[in-house]
Amino acid sequence: MTVLLCYLNNKMNKYNQSKEKFVIRVRRDRLTTDTINRIQRARYEELFAPISIVFDGEAGIDMGGLTREFFHIAVSEFFSPKYHLFQIVNNRFYWFCDSLCFDDELQFFSVLGTLVGLAVYNRIILPIRFPLLMYKKILGKQLTINDMAELDQNIAQSLNQLIEYRNSDTTGTIIEDMCLTFSVTIDQFDEKVVIPFYSDGESTIVTNDTLDKYIQDYIDYKLNTSVSKQFSEFANGFRKLCRDEVFSSFTPDELDILVSGEPNFNWEELKKGCRYDGYSAESKTIKMFWDIFFNDFNDDDRCKLLLFITGNSRAPVGGQNASFENY
Repeated sequence: MTVLLCYLNNKMNKYNQSKEKFVIRVRRDRLTTDTINRIQRARYEELFAPISIVFDGEAGIDMGGLTREFFHIAVSEFFSPKYHLFQIVNNRFYWFCDSLCFDDELQFFSVLGTLVGLAVYNRIILPIRFPLLMYKKILGKQLTINDMAELDQNIAQSLNQLIEYRNSDTTGTIIEDMCLTFSVTIDQFDEKVVIPFYSDGESTIVTNDTLDKYIQDYIDYKLNTSVSKQFSEFANGFRKLCRDEVFSSFTPDELDILVSGEPNFNWEELKKGCRYDGYSAESKTIKMFWDIFFNDFNDDDRCKLLLFITGNSRAPVGGQNASFENY
């Protein structure tokens, strides 16, 4: 992670030496439309220049705060249910919606991928979290039942049970008796539709010998085939900024932290990292503040306060002891 942070800093410093900026001018009531139009017409070289956000009709000068506000609003808007691009899974992760995706909607996934890539490149933590399998896919790694469990514990459990049944010496279970075929049934426009994994798959019975292939085919369909168009566009947009060899050397967990920040907080470290202007750590007002912060606030309240103060509700990249310059 330290190597990647140094890489990002060096690359940003290179472009900071030039006078060019990647100016994104948006209207608050047209923010998504303006963002899509600006990113789509941006030259490749522009994406690597320092970002400068201008909210149309407002006099604010972007010293970093407007950039964080823009990313927070834009991402929250794009990932909201009204666009039906992503859905919340297990109350934790954003994953591609199950519904059919039409060709004219694919541009949104490309723009979103670029937006997430821009956030990583500019070290902006986003108020979303993808399952780790998203980064495994981007890195080209093989997906397993454990990845399936991130999205659906019940399916993963069922697949594991099939393996246990087959391998058990006591149950005498024959997989053929379950009448499974190399296909999956999905809901499409309120109708049940059978999707074969390959030609004649819907009539090919799964056996003890072919169970492993069935499981891998099932995982491949659910996590790859069913979202292939959406993911391809998203990944292409993301890789515009994050395609160097250095990115391929990192783990899915590390890329997750770059996008969404550290998942855990050490609030005592937050307190230690604070600097006071006009007050000291021993001031009565400061002591009262921390007393309320630790004794009256829960973690959700503390994250909201952090968002209000810093423009971000996540721990900075680099860990709990990272400098607040990362905000």
